[in-house]
Amino acid sequence: SVLLEGGHTLSGTVESTGSEPVKLELLKDGVLLKTLNTSDNSYCFQNLAAGSYTLRVSALHHVPRDYTVSTGSDPVTLAVKTNLLGDVNGDSKVNVADTARIYSHVKQSTLLTDEYHLACGNVNGGKLDISDVAVLYSHIKGTKPLY
Repeated sequence: SVLLEGGHTLSGTVESTGSEPVKLELLKDGVLLKTLNTSDNSYCFQNLAAGSYTLRVSALHHVPRDYTVSTGSDPVTLAVKTNLLGDVNGDSKVNVADTARIYSHVKQSTLLTDEYHLACGNVNGGKLDISDVAVLYSHIKGTKPLY
């Protein structure tokens, strides 16, 4: 097994909103090697071979996020975060600030350039557009839950 080829460690903290466990998947060349579920905001993968890995972080109602990590001679410590669907600005809340940020992007006054934040704002699939603003606004007003 690739996991047992070396003595390298990847560990760190996990930031996520809510009480749901966070799932961390370690992949090498697109192949899933190991999955951890954590509720205590920390993780540790041990006995890794030196090389490049993808660490995928996900949780219920959150947008999955991938991190590229390289292990080598020193242990790697990495703080990771996953945002709620709709949380464009990463403040762990879905509120009118997120709606305004998506609206600014749609109207092209202030574009979102980070692919992850674009994914967080795309609450109804397809292209990020004014309908995402409407769905998010309905969620915030309590007339139509997003989750």
